[in-house]
Amino acid sequence: MFFKLMCIKLNSDFYILEIRKKLIYNVKKKQARISQDGTEP
Repeated sequence: MFFKLMCIKLNSDFYILEIRKKLIYNVKKKQARISQDGTEP
């Protein structure tokens, strides 16, 4: 039971990290596009 809980926690931590990485990647991509367009304030 404890082992199962640990696995679930590790999986959720990994999942959160992956989501965070994707979000950061998307933001950087957006910023790069904005700076290329020259519409950056």
